[in-house]
Amino acid sequence: MKYLQLLLKPFSIGLFITILFCAVSFQYYSDSEKVGLNEVLNLIHLKSIDLRLNARGAEKPAENIALLAIDNKSVDEIGRWPWPRKTFAQILDKSIDYGAKAIGIDVIFSEPSDHPTQSVYNKLSPELDEEQRQKLKSYVQSLDNDYFLSKSYEKNKDKIVMGIIATDHFQDQNHKDLCNKWINDISNEKSFFDREAFYIGVIDPVPFDFPQTLKEVYLEYLRAQNDPYAFCDVFLDYEKDPVLVDLTPQWEALREQIPEFQDFKTTKELAKHYKQSYTHNTIPRSRNWILNTEQITPDKDTNSGHFNAEIDADGVIRFNHLFTQFSDYLVPSIGLKTFLLSQNYSALVNFKLDPKTEFKQKIIDKVDIINSKGEPLFEIPLSTDGKLLLNYRGPQKTIPHISVSEVLSESDTAEIETIHFNEDGTVNSDLIEIKTVNKKEWFKDRIFILGASALAIYDLRVTPFDRNMPGPETHLNVIDNLLRQDFLKIHKDEEMYMPLSLFFIGVLASLVISYLGAVSGFFTTIIMLATVLIVDKHIFFLNGWVVTIIFPLILILSLYIFMTFYKYFTEERSKKELRGTFSKYVSPSIVDEILKDPENLELGGKKQNMTVLFSDIRGFTTISEMLDPKALSELLNSYLTPMTELVFEHKGTLDKYMGDAVMAFFGAPVQYPDHAAHACRCALSHIKKLKELQIEYEKKGLPQIDIGIGINTGEMSVGNMGSETVRSYTVMGDAVNLGSRLEGINKEYGTRIIISEFTYQDVKDSFICREIDWVRVKGKNKPVKIFELIDEGSTSVENAKMLKHFNKGFELYHQKMWTEAIEQFNLALNHVPEDVPSKLYIQRCETFIKQPPPEDWDGVYVMTTK
Repeated sequence: MKYLQLLLKPFSIGLFITILFCAVSFQYYSDSEKVGLNEVLNLIHLKSIDLRLNARGAEKPAENIALLAIDNKSVDEIGRWPWPRKTFAQILDKSIDYGAKAIGIDVIFSEPSDHPTQSVYNKLSPELDEEQRQKLKSYVQSLDNDYFLSKSYEKNKDKIVMGIIATDHFQDQNHKDLCNKWINDISNEKSFFDREAFYIGVIDPVPFDFPQTLKEVYLEYLRAQNDPYAFCDVFLDYEKDPVLVDLTPQWEALREQIPEFQDFKTTKELAKHYKQSYTHNTIPRSRNWILNTEQITPDKDTNSGHFNAEIDADGVIRFNHLFTQFSDYLVPSIGLKTFLLSQNYSALVNFKLDPKTEFKQKIIDKVDIINSKGEPLFEIPLSTDGKLLLNYRGPQKTIPHISVSEVLSESDTAEIETIHFNEDGTVNSDLIEIKTVNKKEWFKDRIFILGASALAIYDLRVTPFDRNMPGPETHLNVIDNLLRQDFLKIHKDEEMYMPLSLFFIGVLASLVISYLGAVSGFFTTIIMLATVLIVDKHIFFLNGWVVTIIFPLILILSLYIFMTFYKYFTEERSKKELRGTFSKYVSPSIVDEILKDPENLELGGKKQNMTVLFSDIRGFTTISEMLDPKALSELLNSYLTPMTELVFEHKGTLDKYMGDAVMAFFGAPVQYPDHAAHACRCALSHIKKLKELQIEYEKKGLPQIDIGIGINTGEMSVGNMGSETVRSYTVMGDAVNLGSRLEGINKEYGTRIIISEFTYQDVKDSFICREIDWVRVKGKNKPVKIFELIDEGSTSVENAKMLKHFNKGFELYHQKMWTEAIEQFNLALNHVPEDVPSKLYIQRCETFIKQPPPEDWDGVYVMTTK
């Protein structure tokens, strides 16, 4: 039961949640597919990147990039879309003439233009002589838009990147034939087994030592299917590859017949062996491509770049696949290719084996940018499958736009559109400004992407900054990131450090939240969340590191929610009950102390050193006979209310009311060392309050009341005591009984406050007291020295003189020097005539003069009443 209670403590609950989050983070990082819960977490993580980018705000992009925008203005001026290819040729020629360094074309020309004059030429040319035929051919050619675009590309191909698209489907047979031709042009001799059945897809190249017999089996299968793309993505998957599946039942027989298979007991062993030895990797593969027509780009070394969009599950473009795989050829994205072409750089992709996969497929280790001398310049931080996390500069037009109509105009100047940048470099992304620039100066050495921004063309994308950003501008952000090299990176060791960090944060947060209440815990949780966000922003994000910040944020939030609910339904509920119970006994501040540390309260009772106080109204029976019940009740309430408040004020605990009597104790349920001083201070405040009440009662014509107070310090049992059905938080023991007796002794000595010698030892340095007797109370054999509590700190001059003579007389009294003692007591009365103890001792001395006490007299007075 004890261990179960330990497990159900708030901190234990927090620790359990922390360990659970650590386990979830381990699983999240090991799941490359991100399915189920991991898919949800990944989406939240991606949204957090959007928020961080927006919190950072727009930034000034690289100086030498811009969008050649096919915008609404150009459509209005040039004509309806799509435009003739000759128009594109003019745009490219003029842009490069103005000094453009490189242009990536985010438009594809996959079909020949309509060319009806060609059919006229074909019909008329047989009837014409050679001169007429050449003139007609030249004229017809002048009307061929594709011809002009091909000439423009041929003239400027060292500065133009043509856009292509990866797709899973062919448009038609012509498209398929064109794609196959391109495949053969860009492939090398190490590609699949022979040209007759070229295998596109997973075989980067197949290893040279691949068993010849197995090669022939694959070729036979491919010929039978009449499809070089057959089982493209399942090659060497022993469960899905149709060749291996067919061979598995007869593998034992084949091993005996064919020596090449002897080393492999199963097809699984064969598949594993060869899959480890070839360059299969995680870069996305495309079986088919949409290319530009052969007339426009006839040569095999065309500068091409794909402009496929990498769209996340929520429709936002955050990544760009810098590479897509096509057989053993890596096709760069249009942004990467345009950057490389503009700088005369190349990219070196380094692979390594993925230790997490059974077949050890290859993943990207790093991508280096290499200059023309073969020297590495910088590294691009990509994911293992070739994705770049885009560090977007801002919303659309953060990177300048120039309408292609401005390019085609004859003016030397042009208008460009961009968001407003202040002189201090800050950005006002809500303000679009139009600048007039000199074309040649502005175009010189600038890198462009030619693409659509017009709404009607529908090439709009959702990005972290904008729900309608022109698609070409995403490619410009790739170029910008490569130029500035301020990439957003994911730390390669995050998957190791994050669970450790979560454990540390979780333990710390659990300790703090378990100690605090709901409201203070809420504000502390806000502070912890803010701290995580500030650390992430200034230490990580602004330095280019993208941390999966959702884990610590959700962990802290979950800890607060679950631990607060738990405490509410368990501890807080219990505390509420305790508060309701103890608010009747002690002051609110003491209740708060109890609830801060419940160990202060031992419900079963415990022994400890404390001080008890008893206070009783003198002659209450006579007073009760003088008043009717209602008036008596009002009188009693008017007395007990302020007296109880004074107990609370001095850190006391109200034990009970006994008719007109008040019982209180000090030092529990919260322990503190100076409980005796607090009790004495409380007693003095009772006497002071009594004097105020006496004046008030006299004015109202009520009977005068007086009180006696007894205080004792000692070891007592304190706790919830009583029966199973009724309990009371109280104190018990001999020390309590003595305190009760001392209250009654006041009647003998005409005093109001009597304390025991045990209390006196604790307060003698702070309070003015006088020893007034040695008594043996009823039920006790051992005598106790008793003291009257007079004041705290100092007293009046007359009192001081009276005490001096009384103390001297008390000393002579115990030396049996009765006459000398009487003299001192009389001197005391000269200063305080109403001092009852002095009068009492004069009477005792006179009695002992007449009747001397026995020889063994010890000076102890025996009390015969309680």
